[in-house]
Amino acid sequence: MEEEEIDGYVPDCNFRKRDPRFATAGRHKPTNTDKQWGKKTIDREDFTYVKDGNYYVCPAGRQLAYAKSDLTTGGVTYYKYIAKQRYCSQCTLRPQCISHKHQRPRSVFRRSDGGNKFTGRMRDKIDTALGRKIYSKRMSIVEPVFGNLRWAKGLSRFTLRGKHNVNVQWLLYCIVHNVEKICNYGQPVFA
Repeated sequence: MEEEEIDGYVPDCNFRKRDPRFATAGRHKPTNTDKQWGKKTIDREDFTYVKDGNYYVCPAGRQLAYAKSDLTTGGVTYYKYIAKQRYCSQCTLRPQCISHKHQRPRSVFRRSDGGNKFTGRMRDKIDTALGRKIYSKRMSIVEPVFGNLRWAKGLSRFTLRGKHNVNVQWLLYCIVHNVEKICNYGQPVFA
C-alpha cells in the first residue's frame, strides 16, 4: 500500500482490545465459570526482553531462555524463548497466560528484524481518533459483505486451487452477493 500510495487502514488482531469503544464488549459474551482455560489475557507484549542476557522475563518474574530452535520464513527469522515446565505448572497466572490445560510451558517468539515496522506503523495509525473514525466506516460497509459471504453463503474457504480458479470462485460468490442485494434492495433490472 505504501508503494502504491494507498491510504489503507488494516487492523491487527488486537485492535478491538485497544479500542475503548469495545471495552464493554465482554458483557455480551456468555459467562461460564467452569471454563477458565482459553481466556488468554497475557500477551507477548507483557513479556520483557533482556537484550544483554538474550532472554525474556514473564509477568510472574520467571525467565524464558533462548531455545535455539529458530524458524525462518519470508526472510525473517523467529527466535524461540521458552519457560521451564516447572515454572509454568506452578504459576498462579497460568490460566491467563496459557490457553490449554496440558503441561506445555509458555513460549515467546522474537523477530530478527525487531518486529514488523509496517504493522507497527499501521497500528499507530489506526489507533488515532481519525484512524478509528475511518475504520468504523469499513466496519459498517465492508465487513457485513464478508460476513454474508462467509456465513450465509458458506465461503469459509476456497474449494478450488490455483490463482485463476480461486479468482473465478471469488467472482462467482461476488455475483451471487450483488444479485441478492439488487433483488432485496434495488429495482430488478431484469423484470
